[in-house]
Amino acid sequence: MNKLPLVCALVSCVLVSPVGAMDNDNGYLEEVEQQEWQGMGAGAVAGGVVGGPAGIVIGAIGGALFGRSGALEEELGKTRQRVVQLQGQLSSGKQRVVALQRRLQNNETQLDGLEHALGKSREQYSDGLDAITSGFVLTIHFRTGDVELEKVYDEQLERLATALKGMPELDAHVDGYADTRGRNDLNMALSRMRAEVVKRKLQARGVESSRLVERAYGDSKAGYDAADSEGLAFDRKVLIHFCRRSET
Repeated sequence: MNKLPLVCALVSCVLVSPVGAMDNDNGYLEEVEQQEWQGMGAGAVAGGVVGGPAGIVIGAIGGALFGRSGALEEELGKTRQRVVQLQGQLSSGKQRVVALQRRLQNNETQLDGLEHALGKSREQYSDGLDAITSGFVLTIHFRTGDVELEKVYDEQLERLATALKGMPELDAHVDGYADTRGRNDLNMALSRMRAEVVKRKLQARGVESSRLVERAYGDSKAGYDAADSEGLAFDRKVLIHFCRRSET
């Protein structure tokens, strides 16, 4: 019996499916199926020539296995290339981490230098604070027997409050005085009320009460006698001066 027509018929049936599979682009699975069909076709031809119809079936099965093996080898090659790419990316990432660590170390070095420079500035700042505590005095005058502040002092008290809030190392003494007219006890009360009024004005501008040391001296430090009407105006006052917090 001539086997060739039968072989050709079976091979033609086997090779029809790969064409249809190639028309559907469904990724790797269809690619493997296509390679299986191609393997089956090649195996069927070889099996038919050698062993007739039985050889066709056996050859087709062997060819399918060979086709799938080829697809897996190709995919394994792609996976290996991906691994190599990832290793290259990992190496690049490590280099970036090292560069970042160097930059952070450089920042630390610069910060150390900044703190060193700031330490010198603090020494100069401390000298400035000493000059303020030894040389600054703000004087506020009052009318006879009065504890009300004149409007002219509002701006000065505002500036004083701003300065105090900017220098947390300093406190302020608020000292009240009176002239020699009147009884000593009344003058003491009057000087205390004057100091209290000024202290409240500074508190209203944001200065903490704990930083304002209120003191009253009455007429004990008056510099003019009752006959000197012009000089008495200089004894009715509140003096504000700064001190270090440890000195309060």
